[in-house]
Amino acid sequence: MRIKLEKKAEEYKPVKGNEEEIINHLFDHYGECYVEKYNEEVSFHIPNKSFFVNDETTFFKCGKDGEIHTVKDKYKFKNYVAVPFDASDKDMLRIFQAPNFVSFKRKHVVAPSLKEWGLTTTTKLFTVRYRDILIFDEDGKIVDCLMNGQNKPYECLLACNDYIVEQDD
Repeated sequence: MRIKLEKKAEEYKPVKGNEEEIINHLFDHYGECYVEKYNEEVSFHIPNKSFFVNDETTFFKCGKDGEIHTVKDKYKFKNYVAVPFDASDKDMLRIFQAPNFVSFKRKHVVAPSLKEWGLTTTTKLFTVRYRDILIFDEDGKIVDCLMNGQNKPYECLLACNDYIVEQDD
């Protein structure tokens, strides 16, 4: 079974209504910056870096490096595919076809009832059990494994991790 998902851009807040937070961040991290107000529009200027206003469509997040990142649409979704793990299912071929796949090994040969597998990608090592959910990005790469130790319904586990089910097949 494959589930098509979307995940919104994380941690972004609307500029409108958070002007004070932005101003404080600018003054804490930038020597050269200025803020202008004309009627209800507030514009933020960081010379040679960025310019944005407090309109309804602009969202921001403050980076750890001091940068302010902006996007023009709150729901700038990324598309994913979720596959509930079942080693005997045909959808598991997706694992071997993933561009970042390295290896897939049973972890407990002595106690096969545990059915725990080690999945290695070029960037991560996952422990995968029956009913866990593997997440693949638009390029087919394995990007996450959601542990389903309490056998929650898939929709709940996905929603708890900011995924929105677009289509369930």
